[in-house]
Amino acid sequence: MNHSQLEVMIYQIVDDTMLKKNRTDGTGWEWGWADLQRDWMDASTNRFAYRCLPLSIVNQTGWWIKNPVGFTATWRGVSLPGTIDFQFDGAADTWSGWINNQFGGGIITWNTPFLFRTRPEGSRLLVCGPVNQFKTYAQPLTALIESDWMSMSFTMNWKIVLPNQPVRFDAGEPLFQAIPLVSNVCSDLEAASVTYQKLTEDLEVYRAYQAWNEGRRSFHVQKAKGEVKPDDWQKDYFHGRDALGQAPATVHMTKVKPPPVRFLPQALSSLETRPQPLAGSSAPSAVLDGPRGSAAGHPQASCPFSHEPQEHQTMSRQIGAEVAEARRARPRMDDLVQSQIVATSVASVAMEQQPAPAPARASIRVNDDWRRWIAENLMLEGAPEDVLAAMTAAGIDHDEAAREIQLAQQSPYLKGSELLSNRLRKRNWLIATYRKINRLHPSSSEIERRHKLSRQEFLRDYYTTNRPVIISGMMDDWPAMRKWNLDFFHERFGEREIEVQMGRSAGTNYEIEREKFISKIKFSQFIEMIRSSNGTNDFYLTANNNSSNKKALPELWDDIIQVPEYLDGSDRFGGFFWMGPAGTITPFHHDLTNNFMAQVIGRKRIKIAPSWDMPLMNNDYHVFSRIDGRVTDPNPRPATEEPQILECLLNAGEILFLPIGCLHFVEGVETSVTISFTNFVFDNNFSSFYSTYHRV
Repeated sequence: MNHSQLEVMIYQIVDDTMLKKNRTDGTGWEWGWADLQRDWMDASTNRFAYRCLPLSIVNQTGWWIKNPVGFTATWRGVSLPGTIDFQFDGAADTWSGWINNQFGGGIITWNTPFLFRTRPEGSRLLVCGPVNQFKTYAQPLTALIESDWMSMSFTMNWKIVLPNQPVRFDAGEPLFQAIPLVSNVCSDLEAASVTYQKLTEDLEVYRAYQAWNEGRRSFHVQKAKGEVKPDDWQKDYFHGRDALGQAPATVHMTKVKPPPVRFLPQALSSLETRPQPLAGSSAPSAVLDGPRGSAAGHPQASCPFSHEPQEHQTMSRQIGAEVAEARRARPRMDDLVQSQIVATSVASVAMEQQPAPAPARASIRVNDDWRRWIAENLMLEGAPEDVLAAMTAAGIDHDEAAREIQLAQQSPYLKGSELLSNRLRKRNWLIATYRKINRLHPSSSEIERRHKLSRQEFLRDYYTTNRPVIISGMMDDWPAMRKWNLDFFHERFGEREIEVQMGRSAGTNYEIEREKFISKIKFSQFIEMIRSSNGTNDFYLTANNNSSNKKALPELWDDIIQVPEYLDGSDRFGGFFWMGPAGTITPFHHDLTNNFMAQVIGRKRIKIAPSWDMPLMNNDYHVFSRIDGRVTDPNPRPATEEPQILECLLNAGEILFLPIGCLHFVEGVETSVTISFTNFVFDNNFSSFYSTYHRV
């Protein structure tokens, strides 16, 4: 593409005390990369909305600024300013000056705490509401800002469309989406060459359209018969091909990867954060494991969930993963090479129309953090020239960077790591060999379904071969299969207090930092939340709540029979209780034991990568993967260096065996209740000699 590289400068106008990470009252400004997921898309049949690539792409393009405080606003229907009544959840004295009705007309105005500047000349900033996300009784206003020269902040505005109707804005919900544009779209349109003709006059386009239209017609015929499934005409667009199988798209994307944010010294001096762990590669052929540049990474997408603890993050999600400590970032090398985006901080400046300081190039010296970073990349067989390019892109003098790399290469300490590298290569070769051999199995590309599988067959064909299987007919005698439903839970246990995970949509590390999301509510409240949900990942009763809920709901275990063919039932309370609405998500991860998932109510969709494909799955922290299962298609017959992704739908009354080490992604298709087990009659003690509870 022949245009100048886009540069974005984000200036923090407010003092650090206004940022959520520095406050204790639950309020404060946050920003982060726009998320792919939308509740209404999750709730679509089989999540088909995500197969519309234009929707998915725009969802995740740009940055979100998040609402700093929860409040309810009611417009009196008068055009004058000050005629919206605000009820803030907290810190009203602080936020009433930031959020008001200064323009009248039922317009809520947020005085934003950031100033955006862009380069090159003519670049623009499109500001709109969070795209494809809707709110009853209020609409966001959209603006196109001349951000290449403007030295003032801007306001974000929502118009209340119905008087005397309360409108709710929650803390942390996306307020607006900022999408930088590399050129002046208005000038581009004025100079555009525009033609109009009948489709039949262009035979090439006509033939392609006819092929696509026939595919769509066939799809709707199947849909009317209840045979809804991915179709070729959808896959072609997803893969950048037209309906004739041609690939006209030279620049085609299925995922927008957030650019790293490089914090200049002025900003870093005010950040109180520990050194950021640098994600290493599990495959020696890769420079660094991460969303870009990893030869061993999955071709689909890297995961929007970040997997380091949040105290290691500086702002939110993707941004925090790129920030290091004390004025010197230790960034992902491949990210730095590909981006010129910078950010700086301006503390204690007035809220509007303040001139922005010109961004200065940081003069960075190599310290021990950088030397460690160099060593890690060289030991992971990163090319020295790539290491050099990353360091100079970060602002380090070329000669100093080259000298430090040469010193590292000549160091006897680094040379001593060659033995470790050789051992790693040997073990990776062995894993790749296992992978190749297992893909020869005649059933390797599917998850088999077996009815009332015997103990001996289960042990021989699945448990000891590390292969998943779905078993039917083994839950037929469970009382739970006859008794359990939402009405039963409400009538029998509605007044009991249970423990659940709440607010998961506001966090990105809800699996790792599960303690932060624990809430106690009445079971009846939880059931009503499920009933009223159209699909969400915001709340979920998981195995992490098991200890508390066994005490609160001990009678549930009377309705479970622990399948003596496979399980040791000596502990009456063996098993873990899961319950949630459609839309719950458990990101790709592996367990430290073999597991059973016994589905009692509803259905779940599971995607599984075999354990021998772990080096291909960007497993960079403990048991977690950076691969985003929400946009990762099944890939049962992959190329050699791609991970195999198997998919199944687990129905009520079925048990899924998840072998130890397999990475799996789980999604609630409907309201569901699941019991998971690890108490097999066979040896299942593998966690006792596991030690890598950190970055890998």
